[in-house]
Amino acid sequence: MNRSHGTSRNDRGVALLLVLVTMATATTLTIGWLATQDNATLIGRNVVATAEARSVASSGLDLAVSVMQTEVEWRTMHQSGTLFDSLELGGGTVDLQLIDPTTNLPPTADSMEIHVVSTATIGSISQSVAAYVSLLEDEDGENIQQDVSGFALFSLSTIEINDNATVTRWHAAPASALGRRLAMATASNTSRSVRIGDNAAAIDTTLYHEQDHSAALMINSTAFQVDSVELPWDLSLEGAVEPLPTAAATVPSSSVRGKTVRSTPGSMRLGSNQVLRITPATPLIVAGDLQMDPGSRIIVEGTSRMEVGGMLRMDRASIELQTAATLEAQISGGIELEDSSIGSNGAWMNPKRITLSSGTEDSISHEWNLHGDSQITGSVEGRAIDLHMHEQSIVRGRIAANSITLDDESKLLYDHGLAKGMSQPKAGRLLQMARRMTNGPGRRSSSPLGRVSSRFFESLLDRADDRPGRRFRGRTAKRMARQWGRAWNETPTPRPVPLECRMLTHGMDACSWESMALAREVGP
Repeated sequence: MNRSHGTSRNDRGVALLLVLVTMATATTLTIGWLATQDNATLIGRNVVATAEARSVASSGLDLAVSVMQTEVEWRTMHQSGTLFDSLELGGGTVDLQLIDPTTNLPPTADSMEIHVVSTATIGSISQSVAAYVSLLEDEDGENIQQDVSGFALFSLSTIEINDNATVTRWHAAPASALGRRLAMATASNTSRSVRIGDNAAAIDTTLYHEQDHSAALMINSTAFQVDSVELPWDLSLEGAVEPLPTAAATVPSSSVRGKTVRSTPGSMRLGSNQVLRITPATPLIVAGDLQMDPGSRIIVEGTSRMEVGGMLRMDRASIELQTAATLEAQISGGIELEDSSIGSNGAWMNPKRITLSSGTEDSISHEWNLHGDSQITGSVEGRAIDLHMHEQSIVRGRIAANSITLDDESKLLYDHGLAKGMSQPKAGRLLQMARRMTNGPGRRSSSPLGRVSSRFFESLLDRADDRPGRRFRGRTAKRMARQWGRAWNETPTPRPVPLECRMLTHGMDACSWESMALAREVGP
């Protein structure tokens, strides 16, 4: 009996312990739930404000895209890249920033690529939406069939990429952030016109060619896929670049077109460490060959030009551009570069500043050879060029020539900031043109529409003197606003400018996202 009574007392102790634990758990959960009720309203408000701010930021981006589709000169109406500042929209305010990614500066009148960041603020909550906007030229303007600026490589005959050679984006160029594919093309339609072999790499590249071509036009034995696109017209370099005046031995050294000219009737040699400066007033014209010995330099100032009627030979020499200088060089007899440089030595420099072209006599092509660590920054273009790159030579820009060969560890680094014609997303526009041409001649787009009304754009820019309701008060203001709104809805603003918009980030600051991604890449 005593033993049974002790067992019952122990059971009652365990039950009491369980009850106490259950009560403690319930009390803790209750206290936690009550605590969350103190800030639940605030959390809910923040969630709603965040969603609203994100929607307003997206609306700001849509508004920016709509403005860019009009013919208003918005490129020059911003202030240091700010198109809208604290624009009231959807219960919040929107700040709209524009940057030209090819220069990392605010847009200019010629900008075709725009990095747009729309930041919306509602209360203390800010959300950002970022996108790249590419403005596409209308086909009624420049003849796209003769524009080769969008091709990283353009050849009238053959393209060969061998050994460990590489064709890719110039990652130091601001426009590389666009992430576009590279375009290369050949005007030839015979077999093996394009050969990519060994350990070579043509990264993110599309080949454009004519419709009537050999089934074996391109031989690609590498691991990098190269897509192929047919074009409904003949590819040509004709008309792409206006040739410079022909150099002549009889040109007097005193004056050409009112300018003093440094002219030599024969060949010219720059000795070791010798420095020669050319300016807009004193261009360099050599009827024969130009030899540059080790350490010699040509310094280019302003908008200058040089003409070499024979060969340009450079041995550990350089042609350098001062700030904001540009150079147009016509080399009629070919080039031999040995560990030499023309333009930048690695840091980004706008390749539009340098144009190297062949002579106007296109019946005979000439060898352009780059050896060792030779580097060219700029556009190399000419029907009489047979370009051959060896060893670790580099071209930063683009090449359009009769034939192109990359051997050893040479590289072509393309800057999409050069593109005016065929580059993506221009290919979409081109394919639309191709369909129209296939459907038959004479089908042209309608004439350009009239410019958007200044009143509409001034209201977008929040100009006080033209916004309905600002110059008028009370009932008059409301009546004017209703009339203006009805008029705008009845006659939508023309938006004839084609563009492509590619979203980058949504709902957060783009710079913070890039910094976070970079930290993750370099982290352990």
